[in-house]
Amino acid sequence: MEQAASCAAYLPLDGAVAFEIGGKTRRWDGSMYVMADMANSLRWLVWAKTKDGQRNRNKPDMIRPPQTEAEKPKAYDVDTLKEILSRKRV
Repeated sequence: MEQAASCAAYLPLDGAVAFEIGGKTRRWDGSMYVMADMANSLRWLVWAKTKDGQRNRNKPDMIRPPQTEAEKPKAYDVDTLKEILSRKRV
């Protein structure tokens, strides 16, 4: 069991095993964040040179990294939100 866990730790993040373990969203490694940033910068630079860019309209869609469950914002119902906002502040 310990050997299987240590082997799984070195499997590629974009492999089929990681997809099956991690669910439908795949994790990104550092190089994927850098590539997405470069692509977003290039999209913005090309857009900035257009008439839409000069008028600040029709901004390009950016590549967003996948969110984990912990990063997703929580949704509160109205009563819970009122209770949170009515708490005494220090």
